[in-house]
Amino acid sequence: MAALKLPQWIKAVRADDLPGLHTFVNGLERDLAAVTAGLTLPWSSGVVEGHVNRIILWNLWCQVPRA
Repeated sequence: MAALKLPQWIKAVRADDLPGLHTFVNGLERDLAAVTAGLTLPWSSGVVEGHVNRIILWNLWCQVPRA
């Protein structure tokens, strides 16, 4: 549903005087197909992202100097 409203939202952002959002919209439009797929397809990388986050935190914890 959100992907269907994306082109309308992009047009509304372009009409407003919000340079920060214009930059964001430029990035979205560079790969609009991937953004639309991410909003509509049922697959998620949430589990993988959770594992990556856990590994990064463990790595940081290992680098803390111990007294």
